[in-house]
Amino acid sequence: MKTIPYLWPRPESRVLWFRRMVPQHLREIVGKSSIRFSLKTTDLREAAALCRHHAAQLDREWGLAPTNLAMRPTIATIEQTAVEFGYDFALAASDQRRREVADDHHAYGLHMRRQEINAQQYAYAAATGETSAVEPAMSAIIEAQGLNISPADPEYAQLATALAAAMSAAAITAGRRARGDTSADTDAEIVQRVRAAKASKAKPGETIAELYEAWALDRAQIDGATAATIEDGRKIVNRFAEFVGNDRALDSITPTDAAQWRDTLRALPPKWMSKKELAGLDQRAAAAKATTLGMATGSLVNINKQMSNVSPLYRWAAGQPRWAGLRNPFDGLFYQKVKGKNARPPYNSDQLTAIIHSLPDDGWLRWVPLIALATGMRTGEVCQLRAHDVRQDNGSWLIHVVHDPAQGMATKTKVSRFVPVSMLLEGLGFLDFVDRREGRLFPELERDQTGEYSKASRWFRDHLEEIGVKDGRDGLGLHSFRHTMADRLRIEAELLDSEVAVILGHSSSGVTAGYGAISQGSINRLRGWIDAVRFDGVDFGKLICDQG
Repeated sequence: MKTIPYLWPRPESRVLWFRRMVPQHLREIVGKSSIRFSLKTTDLREAAALCRHHAAQLDREWGLAPTNLAMRPTIATIEQTAVEFGYDFALAASDQRRREVADDHHAYGLHMRRQEINAQQYAYAAATGETSAVEPAMSAIIEAQGLNISPADPEYAQLATALAAAMSAAAITAGRRARGDTSADTDAEIVQRVRAAKASKAKPGETIAELYEAWALDRAQIDGATAATIEDGRKIVNRFAEFVGNDRALDSITPTDAAQWRDTLRALPPKWMSKKELAGLDQRAAAAKATTLGMATGSLVNINKQMSNVSPLYRWAAGQPRWAGLRNPFDGLFYQKVKGKNARPPYNSDQLTAIIHSLPDDGWLRWVPLIALATGMRTGEVCQLRAHDVRQDNGSWLIHVVHDPAQGMATKTKVSRFVPVSMLLEGLGFLDFVDRREGRLFPELERDQTGEYSKASRWFRDHLEEIGVKDGRDGLGLHSFRHTMADRLRIEAELLDSEVAVILGHSSSGVTAGYGAISQGSINRLRGWIDAVRFDGVDFGKLICDQG
């Protein structure tokens, strides 16, 4: 039967129906995903005319929304569309025709022969990609679904191939039914995948994205995860959900699904979404094209990092009564014995000298880098400092690094600590700078929406490039001062890593670490350690002279 747009031979109904899918971008407004109603006729010509009339009426009501607002289909959407139109609708139409010619032996024989021909024709199209046989139906299906694809897009070819496979399955099933097995169905892979996806659809409030938000709330309230950490995780989890199906139930995702995502990540080049060659493609299509083009592949370290943002979601869910006993599909999938390069390498002496000679005369542009250099404090810890956090205790000057979320003060380890003001920092005029300040030392710096002091970090990276110290994505930045201090404490102060950890404020799991006001060593002892860092090979002359 010739394809008539929006005509639906509804199963178990002799009259013909109108059915049109609401474009994706209008479904919230319309309130439903499809429009369907009886045309109250069995005459094909009359039904075709009515379909055109109602379609035009809906076009006017919907305002013919531009196609560039429509959704680009995922593989899951493509296969669902292909099965809906190519198998379900086509089989229903064939069943209707079979019933209509049941009393006409000649017509019934032609119907059976047509199914055999269709099965072979569409199977060939699906196997070879030569899909001209399904082209007549493509435009009507794309419009009905509101899909934003054209013949030049890879999704168009994917839909055509999937449609041919579904239509071949429909013709084979229709042939079996015509030969007397009226309850015959198909075991075609594409149909089974779509049916399995429908059966594994998440309940309201239990999609992967929704469960992540519940987990994120626990992470923020219980574990103290920062907004930046949660947002980074959200992006990765959403990409995983897009890959397996945004509406998939958490417990329907198998180790095979997880492994396919891992392998797809392996084929994707770094920052693949910004590549012109891969623009507009989903993860699978982008991976396939990147492989064809011979583009660089993802690092094993980064793939492990992305999986480590999804795997803990399963561990969290397994601890909830609703998901008790949930299996983690990522178990055993992480690449072993891989380790990335130091993301924040330390500065060498020449680089430090160049930085020191380039700093402005005053303000945060000068003092944030100098404090980070002389103490090894984290960027956020430096930027949040207040004048009264710098105090004298028993003759020694110290910096109180405060963790107090109620005051907007935070440390990574969620504990406060004291850091000595070294002879170097004191000699550079730090205490004089503090005396001139009230309240926050650097009121110009505010946390961004993710809770980070990105303004300071961004300016310093740009500054390093301007003075020729930084080269692209080499990892150098404000945090590199912390790695520099760690190395200098090991080499010049001859400290063990456990002692370096005390200076730098790394977390300590020992019970004794939680006792007392000053943890792990007196201020004088800590100052002795930090004063032993001489920064050999670094020329501080300009800064010392500035204070003279």
